[in-house]
Amino acid sequence: MIAEGEVRDAAEAESRHRASHLSALFRLRSRALRRYAARYVGWTAAEDLVQDVFLRAWRSDLRAEAITIGLLRRAVRNAALDTVRRRQRWRKAVPHLVLAEAANDSAADATRDIEEQLDAAKWNAWLEQAISLLPERQGVVFSMHRTQRQSYAAIALALGISVRTVETHMRRATHALRQTWDGEMRERR
Repeated sequence: MIAEGEVRDAAEAESRHRASHLSALFRLRSRALRRYAARYVGWTAAEDLVQDVFLRAWRSDLRAEAITIGLLRRAVRNAALDTVRRRQRWRKAVPHLVLAEAANDSAADATRDIEEQLDAAKWNAWLEQAISLLPERQGVVFSMHRTQRQSYAAIALALGISVRTVETHMRRATHALRQTWDGEMRERR
């Protein structure tokens, strides 16, 4: 019969082994996992996301040998996809706040001069109108990248298209917006 103390000692030894194993994995692989996550959610969110994955691994009942880099990479990918989906749901639920947030960001980045803030508001209004004139998919891709600051990989994942298709939509949208802007500037002369 196994004594209660032996069970406790074995559990503590496994806990120390898991801590040592996770610490080594974190030192060796956290940077690569952050880069991987950043493709989906950006650098700021990637750091927190990777730390959360390691914390969940630490709190899990898995044995140290079961916690591999493959498992962690899959967990990071799943957490990143969850974050992308959560952002998409929020943006669909509150689209007017997203546009207002983008306008506020642009104005905040400009100096506090009132004229510059008015110029930023006019620019945002023009850009919003010009985006609405683009073909639907181009407008969506452009807005997701420039206004919502999503990576090409996150956009591709959210829309179910390839990264190359996102690049093509961005190139065409940028070209069309540039032509629209140049045309308006010629009219004003």
